[in-house]
Amino acid sequence: SFNFVDAPLHFVVAVLAREARRSFIVGPDVNGTVTLVTHEPAPVKQLFSLICQGQKQAIQATAGHGFLVVATRLPEVVPPADPGPEIDFQPRDVWTPSPLSDVLFAISTKMKLKLVLPRGFRAKAYLNLYQVPALTAAERLLAIHGYRCRVDNDQLVVEAL
Repeated sequence: SFNFVDAPLHFVVAVLAREARRSFIVGPDVNGTVTLVTHEPAPVKQLFSLICQGQKQAIQATAGHGFLVVATRLPEVVPPADPGPEIDFQPRDVWTPSPLSDVLFAISTKMKLKLVLPRGFRAKAYLNLYQVPALTAAERLLAIHGYRCRVDNDQLVVEAL
């Protein structure tokens, strides 16, 4: 059972995603609070649906490829042909948004690639990644910010959509 009263939305997503043992990504533009009390077990997917419907802000959630993604816009993401090696990334503080440059650096290091970011790249997100394909994670993180990535020779290149 859960008992959230005026809890920050990203906090509730983090708790539910951990309960479901899922990696999660919450866009930094997602805000609001949640009051949710359950006395009996309920499917996490159903709870996420209720949470998104109950927000004043238009929020979308999708679960697939091992991720739960919550954002104000969810562009279609085509999983890469080669999703890359699995990566774990747990920020020190899951309650504040993480700079995506930190996550992308960890991904590029794991893949032995040089990271190339666009000038002024400052994207952030709430997240926690548990053994997920590196490039699939990068694509999902970047898409909600209007970016994508590609591997070009020995580089992981991030560019605008």
